[in-house]
Amino acid sequence: MDAMEYIVTIQDTEYNIIYQNEASRIASGGDHLGEKCYRAYEGREKVCDGCPVEEAFKDGKSHTTERMVVTPSGEVTFWENTANPVRDSAGKIVSCLELARNITERKQAEEKHRIIIATAPDGFYVLGLGARLLEVNASYCKMIGYTREELLKMSLSDIEAVETPEEFAKHKEKVVAQGYDFFETQHRRKDGKLIDVEVSANYIDVEGGQVVVFVRNITERKEAEQALIESEGKYRTLVENIPQKIFFKDKDSVYISCNSNFAKDLQLKPAEISGHTDYDFHPRDLAEKYRADDKRVFESGNTERIEERYIEHGQERTVETFKTPFIDESGKTVGVLGIFHDITKQKETERQSHEREIAAARAQELSKSHQRLINAQESLRKDIASQLHGTVQSRLILLEHKIAGLEARARSKRMTKELADVRQRLEELQNEQIRPISHRLFPSILRLGITTGLESLIDEYSAKLPVDLQVSKKLRDREQANRKLIPDNVKLALYRIAEEALTNISKHTPAANNIVVKLSLVDSRILRLKVRDDGPGFNTTSPSTGIGLLLISDYAAAAGGSCTIKNIPGKGTRVTAELPLAGLETEQ
Repeated sequence: MDAMEYIVTIQDTEYNIIYQNEASRIASGGDHLGEKCYRAYEGREKVCDGCPVEEAFKDGKSHTTERMVVTPSGEVTFWENTANPVRDSAGKIVSCLELARNITERKQAEEKHRIIIATAPDGFYVLGLGARLLEVNASYCKMIGYTREELLKMSLSDIEAVETPEEFAKHKEKVVAQGYDFFETQHRRKDGKLIDVEVSANYIDVEGGQVVVFVRNITERKEAEQALIESEGKYRTLVENIPQKIFFKDKDSVYISCNSNFAKDLQLKPAEISGHTDYDFHPRDLAEKYRADDKRVFESGNTERIEERYIEHGQERTVETFKTPFIDESGKTVGVLGIFHDITKQKETERQSHEREIAAARAQELSKSHQRLINAQESLRKDIASQLHGTVQSRLILLEHKIAGLEARARSKRMTKELADVRQRLEELQNEQIRPISHRLFPSILRLGITTGLESLIDEYSAKLPVDLQVSKKLRDREQANRKLIPDNVKLALYRIAEEALTNISKHTPAANNIVVKLSLVDSRILRLKVRDDGPGFNTTSPSTGIGLLLISDYAAAAGGSCTIKNIPGKGTRVTAELPLAGLETEQ
């Protein structure tokens, strides 16, 4: 419990504190075991009003309360306290576990949200499933002409001017079923005047179900729409006879009109599009993108060319769209005019050309990425091996000496025997665990040459596999004369390739009787490593073998070389790697 962020206390039935976790001790300024809870935390002489522990003792149930606390510095904080009764084996309540957590940030966020809604420019109200208004903000009161007190005594049917009670009931069921709805309707003000409103309704499953509604007065917009319809009638003949698709929207991205080519895509008649939005025809993400473009063009006053996605009869297409502000006769921007055509075939041609151009660059970057990963992996393995071989092993040796000293000074045979047993186990740990692990992580023996390194590797597998190592005399002589003949990264790559190949043989073809590891120098510039076996072969595409084979190829590529792997069912596997003697520069 000390690791919990909650403040945890346990109190007996007399409210004496019998346990505190570390958070409780810090919050209360020390240890208060044995003290009354109300005295230790609140400085009171009796149980606090509304104490959840008292309630839990009374009815044996869990209780949660929230309380405000003013700290000595004057800071106001809020806490949530939850009390859970603890019973003995007979079911009798013997104590209570109380959890307290700081909910100040949550309360501050709730207050912030309340202020935002209260001061929002759009109208806002909360509707119970019985259609009564449960809450309204000042903006909606101003919009509809009623006071808050008047509205909270009313139901939506007193305001709704379009839907009948039956229609409203069905609409409400739709909102509850799908969780939200976005639509236009009319509300009746207190003075009897009808206003056009745009409604965004969201259902929340609290207190039996509520509908949270944001309302925007769009009366002016609807009047502007009508003006747009009248002013664009003269251009109808023109736009109906061009192949492009054309539409008009008002300043809120609500469709006013379109030509037949566009209406055909939406399976509508041109006159039926008025009042719809992109949400009615397109996926939500696409609709929001179209509306954001409209808003930008409307606010900037600039024409824009846009290449974008478009859904035509269920098929995704690419279109070229030009959007421009639509200006009425008085010079006021009242909407957006759009015209677009399909460029899917053109974009596909461009895409294929672009893909061909970047394919080579992508392959080259992938190769470099493999090299960086291999180099980073080997660097990390080398660091870990160095730590195991140096720091950890040195400390174990020092510990062995100290134990040996204690063993010599032990006063009893039993103690001497136990210390000797510990010292022996430490020696076994070094010899059987740490040294082999260090060697597997990074074969430091390669500093003596690739031949010595491969001999050491094969010795490790000799108990499990009959492996014959063949290193050409020419290579042995040249490496013996010049230890730096083969770069370190090339030696390491050769070692890892052989290691992975032998590991695969050991795992998948342990019955192989003829395993050969052959290393030779080709044309004085290329090192060729071959690993072959006479086992039954294995499936190179299965996940269990695929990773090892990929590593073999990666190690070869990291050193600037290449690798081929041939699997002949019934005749074994051949791994052939060719690496340049100069290696490949290591990228950091």
